[in-house]
Amino acid sequence: MHRRYMLAFGLVLLAITARSANATEPTACTVTIGLGTSEPLTAIQLTIDYSQTSGTFVGVGAQVECIPLSESATVSAHDSCSSDYVACQSGPGRRLAIALLANHPEGFVGPVEIARCAFSANTSPSSMDFGVTGVTASNLAFADADPVPLIDVLSVDCDD
Repeated sequence: MHRRYMLAFGLVLLAITARSANATEPTACTVTIGLGTSEPLTAIQLTIDYSQTSGTFVGVGAQVECIPLSESATVSAHDSCSSDYVACQSGPGRRLAIALLANHPEGFVGPVEIARCAFSANTSPSSMDFGVTGVTASNLAFADADPVPLIDVLSVDCDD
């Protein structure tokens, strides 16, 4: 009887070890967002759909790790998904909202990289895995830029 318990314990331990050996640590990535217009802009709002990736932006809610790449600019990023929210584990709820404000008179003049955000994934995504939608943009006179300029994920660099 004691032998059976030892055998069962050994099998459980073997299964746990095998699972741990097959588990992969998420890869740290950096997603770079760029503006493709030469019209000077003071404010830009966009969304990034990342539902085609195996990862998530680092941080929850308004704590997503994004930095502006323009001097004297401000970035605010908000991801409504969290690891606890089942609808965000895959599919349509996986979107990041970003707002950028140029705090200098020249504004953002493209083509230029405007922001960089931290991303974590089980497999390295490509820039094509992210869908970017420009929501609104304002020119130097604070009027709406019409049409909204081209904004895209320019690159995804991962530590593989």
